[in-house]
This record gives sequence, C-alpha cells and structure tokens, in this order.
Amino acid sequence: MVIETADPCQRLSSTGNVQMDYYVAMELNNVLSNLTGTKESIKGAKMWFMQRSSPFAPVLAEALRDRIFTIDDSERQLHIIYLVNDILFDSLQRRAKLQDLDNEALAFKPVLGSMLARVFLSG
Repeated sequence: MVIETADPCQRLSSTGNVQMDYYVAMELNNVLSNLTGTKESIKGAKMWFMQRSSPFAPVLAEALRDRIFTIDDSERQLHIIYLVNDILFDSLQRRAKLQDLDNEALAFKPVLGSMLARVFLSG
C-alpha cells in the first residue's frame, strides 16, 4: 500500500518509510554505476547522498544494501562500503551531541551488519 503525502515527490510505504521517486532512483543507479574506489568518486557520491538524505535516508540505505547483494564483484562491494563509511563519518562530524544518532546513522543501523557480512563472505 502506498500513501500519498503533501510533497508530490514523496510517497510513504505501508511501513511509513518514504519511497524514492523515479528520478531519485535513476540518479542513485547512475551514482552507483559510476562509483569507483577513488577519493573523488566516493566524495561525489557522498555529497549526492547527503543532499537527498533528509527525506530518503532509510530507503537510500536499503538501496545501497540491496546493491551490495546484487553485485558479485567484491571490489565494487567495497566501494559501496567506503561510501557508507564516508556518509557516516560526515554525519558524525555534524552532530551536536556525539551520543545522539542522526538520520544517516539511524538509516544504516538496520542494514549495515548485513552489508558488511555480505562483503566479508564474498571476499
């Protein structure tokens, strides 16, 4: 079941999470397809993620997890882990209180363990 919201670009799933619209999903696919292990590539992907994380953090985190599970190349899987590391480190730097979890930390909390396990078992 999908619930419409006041913002035409956002919809809520039956679990209450904001669903990505088509354009954000396509942009994410493009960002991940072009992701390499270079510092510049990861930084650019992190900036893209952080610009969209406010409404979409949980669904973007799930999409990154799903991408790790759909690719078999352990190097490309690691690139996504490097991206997640940069996202979480950047969000940590912006926290007023270090012990409080921010949107990004809360979004990755339920998926990070399975992401790391997948990469570990693939490598």
